[in-house]
Amino acid sequence: MVKAILAELSLRQSYIGNQQIETIYFGGGTPSILSSQAIATIVELIYNIYSVSDNCEITFETNPDDITIGKVTDWHSLGINRLSLGIQSFHDDDLHFMNRAHSGSQANEALDIILNSAIERVTADIIFGYQGLTDQKLEYNLNQLTSKAVHHLSCYALTIEPKTALHHQVKTGLVNPLPEQTAVQQFNLIKSILHDCNYDHYEISNYARQGEYAVHNTNYWKHKSYLGIGPSAHSFNGITRQWNKAHNSQYIKALQAGKPIYEEETLSTRDHYNEYIMTGLRTKWGVSLEHIKSLGDRFATHFTKESFAYLESGQVVQDGDIWIISEEAQVVCDSISSQLFFV
Repeated sequence: MVKAILAELSLRQSYIGNQQIETIYFGGGTPSILSSQAIATIVELIYNIYSVSDNCEITFETNPDDITIGKVTDWHSLGINRLSLGIQSFHDDDLHFMNRAHSGSQANEALDIILNSAIERVTADIIFGYQGLTDQKLEYNLNQLTSKAVHHLSCYALTIEPKTALHHQVKTGLVNPLPEQTAVQQFNLIKSILHDCNYDHYEISNYARQGEYAVHNTNYWKHKSYLGIGPSAHSFNGITRQWNKAHNSQYIKALQAGKPIYEEETLSTRDHYNEYIMTGLRTKWGVSLEHIKSLGDRFATHFTKESFAYLESGQVVQDGDIWIISEEAQVVCDSISSQLFFV
């Protein structure tokens, strides 16, 4: 797999042209199973054949049960300056429900190791919106993170994916999905607690202390180009979108045989508009009417007409050229965005 990743890095240089690399992200899956030597080889090749910025953000996804002082020290020596820690909860019963391998105490220990290391920043994921999560437990989860001044938090509502154990349990009645209104209340509780702790709610699911936005994710939301390497990875260069073969062995064999490893679509102007609306309205920066006009008058006319009712109701707020989802309407952001799509 590492050899295949190195081969793809060399083959795909032209996709994003001569753009400087601002972020490198090891994630999706569990990259922490990689040896230090494998990580070093990948990072070294990126620096050798791409133009990488001096202050490149290099993020590494990991789980609490992977964290040791030795590993964190090694990762830092390889240039990794940001760790993304999949905590999800500090409550053992909830972690068991989510089939997580770590315990609440391991999550706390992992955070302490990272925060006392030379790694510059850490972001932690937590999940809400599931059966058994009370307001008290949710507050405890958040307090554990804010009391340690964790730099960045991602708070996601539990989604029930098809063909998973949880999907089967819901389908057979073993688990009852949480009422939507309860999930909404938890979303609002998270916003309130983190606001009081001086975290900036800069994207629907993401909060950061001053100046600690995730550069990598922010680039997605701002519609910047990116190159994805490895099975299932997606790429975008402003013109086309590509997605790699998902099956590990098929991906490796295709590279070895010199065959295509990805499918591709060329984005239409309508695609650009819809994606801009979908990603932009999720953020505190909103969308620019001037940018929409640059895509064509028909899109600007459509947007202003369809958004009028949301402006009247206060769900969308206009600040000069910028249109933003209001605080109160953030919970229905996806619904509003879909109504503004050009179909």
